[in-house]
Amino acid sequence: MAPYSVRVVAIALDAPFKWVDNALSHHFVPGVTRSARGVERQVGEAGLLVLLLTRYLAMDLGVPLALGTRIATAMASDLNGTEIIHRHSLPSGVVLEVPVAAIVRRMRNRLVDASEAVAHIKRGRPPVRTNHE
Repeated sequence: MAPYSVRVVAIALDAPFKWVDNALSHHFVPGVTRSARGVERQVGEAGLLVLLLTRYLAMDLGVPLALGTRIATAMASDLNGTEIIHRHSLPSGVVLEVPVAAIVRRMRNRLVDASEAVAHIKRGRPPVRTNHE
């Protein structure tokens, strides 16, 4: 799948743009490409899954963003593509069971809708106009 803009990701996650932007600015999320200043970040499927899991941890369990990002990154890194339920053990012994197949399917469906809903907005300075009269 092609990388997505932060605006598309925010819609797909049903999250405020500012939440996604803060998560990407302050925490390492695999699958996110960063370029020069003024160039919008691009989020690949791996990054989207980490952000989605982070969002669920924050919303459902009240896990702070920094800890949620670390847990979600660890969970996403040891997934295999055939799991229906993924079990992830935390250092404390707590085990999280995540319905990976359903989450990924729902994420992909929301991405299609979000991609269609967001128009491309040019960033940066407008091109310089020259008068050739």
